[in-house]
Amino acid sequence: MNKQNHQDFELQSNYQKWLDESNIQVQSQLFKTATENVVAGWGCVATSFIKEGTILFEIPREACFTSNEFSRGGHGDGSSSSEDDEDEADVDKAITSDTQKKLALKLLREMENSERDTRKVSKWKPFLDLLTPHPLPWTWPKSFREKVLLGTELEKVVEKKVERIRKEYKKITSSSAAATKGKSKKKSCMPNVTYQQYLRATSLVASHANPWFGVSIVPFNTTLNCPNVGDEANVEFDLVKKKIQLPLSGTASDATNTPSSNKSKRKGRNGTRKGNKNSKEKTITQVMIVGKAMADIQPGQELFQQYGDSVAELVYRCGFAPRRLEWTDGGEARSIDNRVDLKGNGKRIDCYDEIGVMEGDVVSLSIRHIVQCVEAVLKKNFNRDKGDSGVVITSLLPRMEALKQSGAIDESPWDGLNGWEYVTAEISMPSKSFMSAHLKKNNTDDRSGNDNSKKRRRNDDTSGEQDKSVYDDGGISKLIGISLVLMANEEEWHRISTALKEAMKAKRSTHDSDDDDDDDESRSDDIAASSILASLANLNASQTQKLRQLALDVGQDDNDPWRALLLFVSKVKAINESKDFNSNIDEMRKKQKIENIDGNATPNATTNGLLWKLAFEAARLAIQKRMDVLLEGEKNCMSLLEELTRESQKQQSTSAILPFSGKKKDDLFEEEELNYEEKKDAIHTVQTLRNVEKSILLRAVEVLDDASTELIIEHDVIS
Repeated sequence: MNKQNHQDFELQSNYQKWLDESNIQVQSQLFKTATENVVAGWGCVATSFIKEGTILFEIPREACFTSNEFSRGGHGDGSSSSEDDEDEADVDKAITSDTQKKLALKLLREMENSERDTRKVSKWKPFLDLLTPHPLPWTWPKSFREKVLLGTELEKVVEKKVERIRKEYKKITSSSAAATKGKSKKKSCMPNVTYQQYLRATSLVASHANPWFGVSIVPFNTTLNCPNVGDEANVEFDLVKKKIQLPLSGTASDATNTPSSNKSKRKGRNGTRKGNKNSKEKTITQVMIVGKAMADIQPGQELFQQYGDSVAELVYRCGFAPRRLEWTDGGEARSIDNRVDLKGNGKRIDCYDEIGVMEGDVVSLSIRHIVQCVEAVLKKNFNRDKGDSGVVITSLLPRMEALKQSGAIDESPWDGLNGWEYVTAEISMPSKSFMSAHLKKNNTDDRSGNDNSKKRRRNDDTSGEQDKSVYDDGGISKLIGISLVLMANEEEWHRISTALKEAMKAKRSTHDSDDDDDDDESRSDDIAASSILASLANLNASQTQKLRQLALDVGQDDNDPWRALLLFVSKVKAINESKDFNSNIDEMRKKQKIENIDGNATPNATTNGLLWKLAFEAARLAIQKRMDVLLEGEKNCMSLLEELTRESQKQQSTSAILPFSGKKKDDLFEEEELNYEEKKDAIHTVQTLRNVEKSILLRAVEVLDDASTELIIEHDVIS
């Protein structure tokens, strides 16, 4: 047995002993905890067949590493002391505020106490020794992370996290905090901790903690790895309440290590007593974390659990990305030609293999970024002779408020990104049903070689029963709608604003008088979206009502109705413009002063027809510029990899073992340098995220081009 195997054996032995002492119920005959044949670090591998539904782990609260000491009021049955009540009440805040402070401090205190007195080794040591630390993006050196993360979803998110970490560290190490009296204040003060130690602790907590019992690190929940692409999670964890029968001669602590007290007899605390005074048993309710097999698991197969629903989340919280995500070089495509002409200049860009994109992956386009692109397009088409003065969109803030009300844009889901600077439109992969219909339609067009626009209109008929997610195009129609609203002239904007206020007023009135809560505030965005587009297109009352009903029908179950709304408006508007084109041409020239409108113009050159084309142009520009920044960050990564390779070769040639770090840290907030392998791993991890985002944007361009033929071509088809 080599040294590493001996260390692993010792860790496993100590861990197994700790599990037995912590009253954790484990089906150890079905699997083993090991470092071999697992994705990373420690993991669990099936040694026998595991049937779907099998309970593998039952972990009581006292065996979970929480920010509160279990022995100081926390109860094994899930009840809590007044101090715990405060923390339980702040669970949502703890999760959404993205802080690891409390648990990180407890982790540091456990380590400090063990180092101070080797005779008082932390009772948690056998468990904590199995946790595998990994450098997270906010622990990377500043210059390195800025270059690597450039253009990705995490660029600004990580910088905000660093700001919060520094504030937390300054607070817990400040002299004023150290001098503060009071038990609770002392618990949050560790003046001798270095910034690097605090970073490592927060990193360990972030990658292993879950929001149970206020935020805790749970055995086995921390051990099971995340599946790679192509694999699926086969184990899930959940908080479960379990009733336990106890003899009256005993106490709750006999079964749960819970301190006996008068409080434990209260209804709703340790449970409800069953039976009368003469009963010989009582029932308590114990809360525990239960791990259950979600599918049949074969011997030799690793036990997996799902860590998150997006690559960005995994990189941010765990420091890794699912493997088997490789950049294609123009080989066989899975569903489309895997090279897309992004800039419209004949240049083809390789498209990322979409199998690696997770359900929650998105690319955010800030509203400020979209506004700049809209202004650039307006200037190019309407303001060429006015120098560099540019085009300023009037009533910008009210327009953005209206778009936010409609669900087209929203606040960032990441903690710390507040204010209009971080309000975004999200682009994602279209729904499977959309892609199925989209690909089928494109294949039909390609085989026939004919223009199937009329057939397409019939296939997109929104009447009748159908899968409403077929309209979910990944946010492209929302982006088009945003551009249309921003491009609207003053008259159109006034119409939109008035209609939106009336629609919201009518909805509140209807909701107040209706006892049915189904029509709740969650549908306000669909109603707002239909009101905006109806007033923008100047639809009549009957058409407006149909559009609103369409929004409510398609938008139910949190589906995206924007594409269905744009299709409806495009068709109706095309018919109206076809009828009124000749009579309105002179008046439109006066209003908009568009030079290319003349007696020989076509219906597509009408004011709204042109604005629709410009809206598509602005949307495409927004996607292009977002891609440009991603590509710039990719160049940074390639340069860093080349630099790392040169340094590695230089070290090998001198036969010297030189660390990539070791520089004296004069800056209070200076992060630790990463070694060669850590840097290389970080670059490849972020490149996986970057490839996912590039794939989303490239698919978005294709969907946008398809939408332009569906929406703008309606004018030609109907006329």
